[in-house]
Amino acid sequence: MGSLILLYAQGSVVVTVFNALLPMYVLVELNRGAGTFGAIDALGSLGFLAAAAGYRLFAQRYSDLRIAVAGFFACSLLIVTQGQLGVAGLAVLVPMGAFVFGQARISSRNLLMARAGRTDIGRVFGLANGGGLAATIVVMLLVATVTDHTSAGAGFATLGAFALLSTIWALVLQRRAVRGTRSGLPSAGKSLRNGAVL
Repeated sequence: MGSLILLYAQGSVVVTVFNALLPMYVLVELNRGAGTFGAIDALGSLGFLAAAAGYRLFAQRYSDLRIAVAGFFACSLLIVTQGQLGVAGLAVLVPMGAFVFGQARISSRNLLMARAGRTDIGRVFGLANGGGLAATIVVMLLVATVTDHTSAGAGFATLGAFALLSTIWALVLQRRAVRGTRSGLPSAGKSLRNGAVL
């Protein structure tokens, strides 16, 4: 359960910190107006809409865990790159990042819902959301400090590194859980059948 909570919760951290970092980068460092920021934000929203519409196509071919891990990995790399290429780069990479993040977020939510079951779903999502909020404070302060002393590009890189390491750690924990289940421990339920093995 902990691996799935981590996988889902780190998405909350990433989207919150990114949404604080993006306007600083566009409005302050790139010295562009609100119109430019609004256009980039709108492109990101289109990426999220495309993710919601396209999820079923990916889910027919891949497990939720595979989609979540691949999506969060791709998002981590895109976050790092977004702080390096200016407005033109943002116009392309922000919707791409929103698309892969959206896929990963939907998949990680489905995994957590399937694993929790009806009786524990409130407690599990409470832990995930509470943990995500607590981690957001720490990561926000870290990224803000890095950005203040260097640049927004370094802030994006820091956020991308956090997302990458969190995803790797969640995957390690999940594989340990799968090995434990195969060794005869209690079954982890539907989420393991749905995609615990990549």
